[in-house]
Amino acid sequence: MLKKRVPTDTSQSPVYAGISTLAEEICEQQFSQADALSWQTFIPASGYKLQATQLLSSLENEALFAWGNDHSCLYLDFWNAINPDVRFLLFYCSPEYELSGYISSHPFDMSRVEQVLAAWITRTRAMLAFFMCNRDCSLLLNVQSAASAPDAFVQSLEHHFQIDFGCEPATADARPTRFALIEYLATTLLLKNKLVAELYDEVRSAATQIDAQDRSMAGIEERSKALINAFLAEVTASTQRLDAESRLEQELASSQLQINQMADELEYYFKNSIEQEKIANTLVEYLSDNPSLKIARQVRQAE
Repeated sequence: MLKKRVPTDTSQSPVYAGISTLAEEICEQQFSQADALSWQTFIPASGYKLQATQLLSSLENEALFAWGNDHSCLYLDFWNAINPDVRFLLFYCSPEYELSGYISSHPFDMSRVEQVLAAWITRTRAMLAFFMCNRDCSLLLNVQSAASAPDAFVQSLEHHFQIDFGCEPATADARPTRFALIEYLATTLLLKNKLVAELYDEVRSAATQIDAQDRSMAGIEERSKALINAFLAEVTASTQRLDAESRLEQELASSQLQINQMADELEYYFKNSIEQEKIANTLVEYLSDNPSLKIARQVRQAE
């Protein structure tokens, strides 16, 4: 739900909690016995419409309310029918990004690659079909592009939905990115999958390009080359880090050797000073106990 003014924090709103609970209940009813990767579009039971209508109608007219859910793309028409003021921000990702996420989490399990891609196809098709029929109330963006160019992302939102967020300049997403090698491996698994390639071509062609540097518009071959370059850059950076660590280890070893040498010298001088002190004490004792010297001292004192 997008209006004109941004509240302080919609996540603390009781309406936010109510919608989140409702969405979880809808999904649990639909996927309670299904596999986590078996994504399918569906129409929620009619009883949920009244609950959703009551929740959304309780919002203040002047407030901007934002809410999201991973599975909401599977029943977008349900939310669209609830309230004409609802606006949809649809995030899609590249198939290799989706697949690399699974490979990163399950590095030794390649048996479900087709299932991961089928889930991506279902979600992407659902978002694309909804967007093509509801362009005025929805915006389709690449999630990686939005994260890497937050200012351009906010400008796209403001322009498309006629909203003034009044945001301060943002910084790019600082979260660690996936290794280029894993994403490149995912790309190699997709090169011969025409269905995935064609769907991604469709969705990226329909989506809003955030800025001129938006790489989501590149074809899979170009993305593959970019990932190879990124991987080589990672290798170079890793090599430089290893060289730097090696130099630091050598410097540390050299410093440790100098410290050990200094410690040996200090120990030598310390032992030598103790020996000199013993000799001096022995000499003092000898001179004190010598009879001739005692007589000489007595004579000098008498004079």
